[in-house]
Amino acid sequence: MNRREVIKGLTALGALSFLPVNLFKQKGEIIHFVSLGYAGAIALSYIKGKIVSKNAKYTYVNSHSRSNMSEEFDFIEFKPPGYSVTNFHGHKMSSADMNAEIVIPDNLKELFSANKKYIILAALGRHTATNLAAELALYLHNNNNTDFLMICSSPFSFEGNVNMKYAKSALAKMPPIDNIKHIELEEMLKKWGDLVINEAFRKADECFLEVVQDNI
Repeated sequence: MNRREVIKGLTALGALSFLPVNLFKQKGEIIHFVSLGYAGAIALSYIKGKIVSKNAKYTYVNSHSRSNMSEEFDFIEFKPPGYSVTNFHGHKMSSADMNAEIVIPDNLKELFSANKKYIILAALGRHTATNLAAELALYLHNNNNTDFLMICSSPFSFEGNVNMKYAKSALAKMPPIDNIKHIELEEMLKKWGDLVINEAFRKADECFLEVVQDNI
């Protein structure tokens, strides 16, 4: 899929902008990539493998660290309100209070206080990104931090109605600014045709990459 097809597939929800605004075109600036949640971190790993830059830093925010993340990635722990993990037939199942008020922790405020450009990746639907993305966007916007680009994706339908509901709720809370981009993955899947699950998620990573490439 070429870049034009990807941009056509980026649909606006509410007042969210989907056209590239080229926020980070000045060469030599430090760009700090920040992923929210594990799926965002996987997309960030894919992007890092495709874009080689000495002027880049990487941080992933998640409920717990992951051994398969690059050592070049800094880690910030964020556990959503009511977060818990239970064991179900040998599989760890996490849950959180998706309706609780979110307070941006001080370590995240400190992260975004530096004089850098930020690209934030948030695959909505699960706990960390869904709880945090809208509140973080509002916090940055209300504090006049315009040097950021947040790329959000809504889930595939096969990820379940609950995840889709949470993603739509998070998108509805986003401020109506050009700094936020939305990738509607289910609409993209209709263009791609039948794919196995792993292929669909890799295509989603490619969509994140295309938007990043249009803005650096």
